[in-house]
Amino acid sequence: MECIVEEIRAAVVWSCQLARQRGSHCVVLAGWSAGGHLVTQALMPGSGQELPDNTDTSLYKDIIRGVVTVSGVFDLRPLVNTYVNAPLHLTERSAWKLSPLASVKELGRAWSPLSILVTVGQHDSPEFKRQSEEFCQECVKAGLKAEYLEVELADHFSITEDLSKEDFSLTQRLISFLKTCDHMHKTKLPTKA
Repeated sequence: MECIVEEIRAAVVWSCQLARQRGSHCVVLAGWSAGGHLVTQALMPGSGQELPDNTDTSLYKDIIRGVVTVSGVFDLRPLVNTYVNAPLHLTERSAWKLSPLASVKELGRAWSPLSILVTVGQHDSPEFKRQSEEFCQECVKAGLKAEYLEVELADHFSITEDLSKEDFSLTQRLISFLKTCDHMHKTKLPTKA
């Protein structure tokens, strides 16, 4: 699992480098389900160790303006005793270490004033809803600009399938969120923690 997080960090760094080369001034990361976990975990500071430049997302604080999670996973511990863990080999300890909820305070210290939109479907499972709400609350406590949005009538799959509909409430909220993040480029942010 740590290798997957490192791969996502490298992909975020590559994307930010490309965005800078093309003159972009705003990058918003987004992920659905496990992707919600990965995009938030990719921003987490290394556990006391220096990250190589090709995976150090903190070098892009000037361009990464927001994160959108859609029915994300923020606590991996409930997966430990399920079939999902078979290829991951997580223990309770490693699952918590790799959970965004475990290090949200560090995220707040490293990435303030990052904007985070935490979304979940009305008909998502109670666990997805609990984790999303708790993650958003902890982000606010950590000083991040976080918003929780429960999308009416959506389930774990329709919440992404319906994004192609212009009148879908989440589509409208995402457009507004992107505009807000884009306007943040006028605010000078530090480039290194």
